[in-house]
Amino acid sequence: MLRLPLLRPRLLLAALALLAATASRTTPAVATTATIGPDGNVTIDGAPFFPIGIYHVSWIGNRQGAKAVPDLHLAADAGFNLFHATVDARDDMQDLLDAAAARGVYVIGEIPWPAHGPDDFVNAWKDHPAIVGWLVADDFNSPYAGPSYNYPPAEVAARTAHLYAIDPQYLSYATAGTARTPRRA
Repeated sequence: MLRLPLLRPRLLLAALALLAATASRTTPAVATTATIGPDGNVTIDGAPFFPIGIYHVSWIGNRQGAKAVPDLHLAADAGFNLFHATVDARDDMQDLLDAAAARGVYVIGEIPWPAHGPDDFVNAWKDHPAIVGWLVADDFNSPYAGPSYNYPPAEVAARTAHLYAIDPQYLSYATAGTARTPRRA
């Protein structure tokens, strides 16, 4: 039986990050399907995938498209293999997705959701090899204006169904936020 020395948690995390960073530099991200299996594990093209992701809040400071590429490189260097960023119709979005694919980093896109739906954005990028999923609703449970949800559960379900109708081979997810709390005087 092989016995490994007990490693301190920080050392173990550093070693895992180094391994992940090395792998991400040499293995391009190329996905044709991303699913969650019956066991609850994520697979990409049928192979197990353990996401180590970073939520890049691209719209703050207008760090979208090519402006997000340096941040993506920092994330890849740190061992991340999943990058959540805004994906829209700007001309330099291709730069971000190409950099992600080259670094072995997959992308879950936060897409605009206009009144007529996200079809144009999803159809523009769904065949890019770095894309593995789409954000359905951000902070869906937070009452930003009044006592009701930002996106009621029925709307989240309808958005999910809509996305799967136009792009059935990838993941979708929604983020939950915190409700505003009253300020004390």
